[in-house]
Formats: sequence, structure tokens, C-alpha cells
Amino acid sequence: MISSVTDSIFFHFPMLVMPIALVYGATRHEHPWNILVEACRWLYRLLMFLGTIAAVVFLMTWLI
Repeated sequence: MISSVTDSIFFHFPMLVMPIALVYGATRHEHPWNILVEACRWLYRLLMFLGTIAAVVFLMTWLI
């Protein structure tokens, strides 16, 4: 079976992470601007965390 682009986790990842970041920001603040700022901060932290994990896994597979 041929997989398409929409079957990839990387296609769905931005659509899953943005609402999570917005809901997290909304639990901390009431004003829309503060929600967006907190969502962007949380999104940055999440992407750095996941990027670090991906880099470690890539390095481990490359060395093995």
C-alpha cells in the first residue's frame, strides 16, 4: 500500500500541537494577547524538547 503525505505524523503534528498550546495558554491567562504569547512560548519549548529527542535518536541510529 502506498502511503500519502496525509498519512504521515508530520502532516498532523502542527494541527495537533497548536490547539494544545492555545489551550495551555488559555488555562493560564484570560486576555487573548497573553494567551497567544504564552502559547508561542509553550510551542517553542515543546519544539525544542522534541527536536532534542529527535536529534539524540538520529545520532544514536547513525552511530549504531
